[in-house]
Amino acid sequence: MSSDIVKIFSKILESKFYQTLISVLLTFMTFFFISDDMAIVKRFGHFWGAIFIFVCWILIIETILITWKNIKKVYTKACDNQYRDVQREKQNKEILESLWTRIDEMSNVEKEKLKYFLNNNNQPLLEGNVSYSYGHLLNSDWVHKTQYTSNEQIKQKVNIIKNGQTKIEEFVYSPKYQYVLQEHIYEALKYSLEKYGRISHFD
Repeated sequence: MSSDIVKIFSKILESKFYQTLISVLLTFMTFFFISDDMAIVKRFGHFWGAIFIFVCWILIIETILITWKNIKKVYTKACDNQYRDVQREKQNKEILESLWTRIDEMSNVEKEKLKYFLNNNNQPLLEGNVSYSYGHLLNSDWVHKTQYTSNEQIKQKVNIIKNGQTKIEEFVYSPKYQYVLQEHIYEALKYSLEKYGRISHFD
């Protein structure tokens, strides 16, 4: 029996050297402070009482170490997540700064078209056979453009200034093209609107 205990003790010592040494020290200290009249000594005797106390101490130490490792793991993960969130927010802000600067340079008509996309969940914007200048929103890599094949006709009211007077005239045209924002542009502007309440530096 004693040889078996020695073997078990040796294996514990090999795998958990420091825990074993601390447990042995605490076991001696425990026996130093308790009297021979203690129930544990009376019930198990000095030898088995020492074994019992040793096992209790090593279990307590292991529990503390496991708890500490888990706390450290959770804390490290929380710090990593916080760091990633900060980096992601920094990258998002850099992207938005670039988008805001571009929108600042747009005309009011282009901004209205942008707002159309944002207010209508990026539904297609129908346009006639209009040629837009280079860099215009509808002639840029911000949008996806396809031909529109329906026979649907659209009525549009336009302010016409003639002889110093403004008149509203209605035009009817058949749309030739449909436009939607590129998905990553739409999502970025939607995020900007939700996060900052604007899509440019000034609006």
